[in-house]
Amino acid sequence: MVRKLAGLFGVVALVIAVGAFYVLAAETGAKEPKESKAAEKTETKAEVKAETPAPRPEAPPPTRTPEEIMTRSEERLKQSNASEGLILRNRQIQTAKFATDEPIGLLALKDQLKLTADQVKKIEDIAAAARTQAKAVLTKDQVAAVDKMKDTPDTMLGVSAQTRGMGRDRRAGGETGGSGR
Repeated sequence: MVRKLAGLFGVVALVIAVGAFYVLAAETGAKEPKESKAAEKTETKAEVKAETPAPRPEAPPPTRTPEEIMTRSEERLKQSNASEGLILRNRQIQTAKFATDEPIGLLALKDQLKLTADQVKKIEDIAAAARTQAKAVLTKDQVAAVDKMKDTPDTMLGVSAQTRGMGRDRRAGGETGGSGR
């Protein structure tokens, strides 16, 4: 057993030495000696392939527009049997724009901003009033579409966690429902 390991170690050392010689020869432009040709013949095809670097891609992959990314994301959700509410929620969270001083953004950073309990309460009240005012502008059909999102995660992290689980279930051949936490 020890002799086999020593022989294997010797072959590995020889392969490393031959590889080092080729690197040195390539850098200096030297010709290879006849002894290295004999050593090269002892290398297996697998060892040669392992030393060959993978070709580099010529150009970077094309960049997708945000709408293309959103469409692809929605297609994946549909393939995972996601509910219409979860698909809408995913679009809402991924494409929503809000200013840094909007109530929802301030509340998300309450610990970092060191907001007091009184400040948090006042900002929550402002956010609730804004939601009420915004919902009053919607038609009944629009309110119904928004209501489909009620049982979906309320953060991007939540949507991501739920959809990852759905993808695992689909790959494993399991059935998944659409919404719910």
